[in-house]
Amino acid sequence: SAAEGKRVIRHAGEIAGVDPDADGQWIITGSTDPRYGRTGRMGIRELQPGSVAVTKRDGPNEMPLVQIVDP
Repeated sequence: SAAEGKRVIRHAGEIAGVDPDADGQWIITGSTDPRYGRTGRMGIRELQPGSVAVTKRDGPNEMPLVQIVDP
């Protein structure tokens, strides 16, 4: 729900020292398109110790972009 999402973001902001209510603006959206808003398990893939990969897509028809992060 929107309320639960705000609660989670507020908690993360508190840890990071940011107040989302004071430093930003809430925009709550939704979609009836089955290609958007799908639930699923997300995670970070560890390629080797200390190196992880994160993917994102610019849209539902785009191929995943992989970013490899070496700490």
